[in-house]
Amino acid sequence: GKFDDLAGMGKPLPSLEDDTTLSTDRHTLVTNRVLAHNGVKPAWIQQRAEIEEAVKHARAELRLCWDLSGDAGPPEFASSHCAWFREFVDTVNARIDHYNLVAP
Repeated sequence: GKFDDLAGMGKPLPSLEDDTTLSTDRHTLVTNRVLAHNGVKPAWIQQRAEIEEAVKHARAELRLCWDLSGDAGPPEFASSHCAWFREFVDTVNARIDHYNLVAP
């Protein structure tokens, strides 16, 4: 057909890391390649992992708070623990707000 004689037919496509047609200078391309090959991740990826861990912790604390609010423990402890939980959730939500501003 019409596409049988294209240049590069049968060869692998070039890596995007080496694509100089992108609006990225050579220094940035090399820097990104070195960082990626050494396992360095962008800060927003690390922030996401930390947020996910905090959410897991918050869920565990919510279960504890729920258990303590019943007959499982003294009401004053449950009340203070639930207040702490609310503050913790506010902190996690602030981290999520920041993450939403920096993540692509």
